[in-house]
Amino acid sequence: LYRDSRTGLQVAQGLKVRSFARQLQPVQYRDGRNSGSCSFIMKPDGAAAFYDSRHNVDGGFHYCVNAELKFGGGVFCVEFDSDCQAIDYVKRIGGRQDDGCAEPNGQFIPNKRNCNGGSTPWNTWVTCEEVDNDDGGGYCWQVDPYGERTPERVSRIGRGEWEAMAVDDRTSIPVFYFTEDWSEGALRQFTPSPSTLPAGWHSLHPTTADGDLKYLVFNSDRTFYWSSDIREGKQSQERNFPNLEGIAFNVINGNPYLFFVSKRRNMLFQLNLDTGTYTSSPTDPDDRLRDGGSFWSSPDIIVTLGDHFIFHSEDGGNTPGVYFKDLRTNEYLTIFQDDSNFYKGDEETTGVAVSPNGKCLLSCLQERGECFVFEREDGGNFEKLDPRLRI
Repeated sequence: LYRDSRTGLQVAQGLKVRSFARQLQPVQYRDGRNSGSCSFIMKPDGAAAFYDSRHNVDGGFHYCVNAELKFGGGVFCVEFDSDCQAIDYVKRIGGRQDDGCAEPNGQFIPNKRNCNGGSTPWNTWVTCEEVDNDDGGGYCWQVDPYGERTPERVSRIGRGEWEAMAVDDRTSIPVFYFTEDWSEGALRQFTPSPSTLPAGWHSLHPTTADGDLKYLVFNSDRTFYWSSDIREGKQSQERNFPNLEGIAFNVINGNPYLFFVSKRRNMLFQLNLDTGTYTSSPTDPDDRLRDGGSFWSSPDIIVTLGDHFIFHSEDGGNTPGVYFKDLRTNEYLTIFQDDSNFYKGDEETTGVAVSPNGKCLLSCLQERGECFVFEREDGGNFEKLDPRLRI
């Protein structure tokens, strides 16, 4: 790792980094303009990147990021060009009515503690409110990154301390998975009714109680099943994988896998959805990583990329960072980490996303309220990482 003089971050050799947004400050655009009175959010959290369809910028994308605020939570999107330079910044849901940002479709929809979420096959963002169940719980909302549709609640799963969403889109009927950051929560599987075909925005908003809602249950022999009894799901989560965080779906070497992490266990779970079996592995290596990184605190966001890589963000500790696991070697390596310890163990890395063209990786430091773009010095693609870049 080397010390970047501008950001103060420890960064992997072969990568370069620059800041693109800081909390309560206007977002600076490539052409010299900025976002004016619409300042960048505080406490950025989960995020995803979507192809640009509004300005038809070749290679451009929208980076939509949650604000995990009790008052003023929401989703805001930075638009980038193909060189990963910011060119616009807008609100998509929530925030405050006096935050200086234009209301999408002229309508203010309050949100709270928008934590993580997930993207859909039709290029929308599902943002999840992590509101304490003692306070009534929060909702997940489907949000249009391009602002063409009014956000809607994902009503079928109800309220909870929601964390993240993933979707298995191998068939014409997508299957959704939702995690809950609560020891007594349950990992939900929602399968829309065939009556909602063709799949799209409406799949998450059935007009009736259509669709199949089930809950993950582990067996003692490392097999699993989906139960219609929420009590079974809650008991299994409390016993085996309490306080879930990030979740991701990916097909690797022909096998459909659902990945998720438990921050209470510091554990990565890998479910084979075809065989009904699972494996687990710790995310906190016993020793410092060979590149000098130290992934010892709680795993949070996860992002799968290509056939080989799982990116992790980290919650807490003295050196919160973004790390990736190479599934070919099961080795963890570092993208970056912040060893300033300015927030005395309360900092976390968030906002992990990779641009659709694979050219840049984006991430944030939540308490610092700053987000960064990472690029390979050789101009290469993050989907084809060479471990030699990390030595």
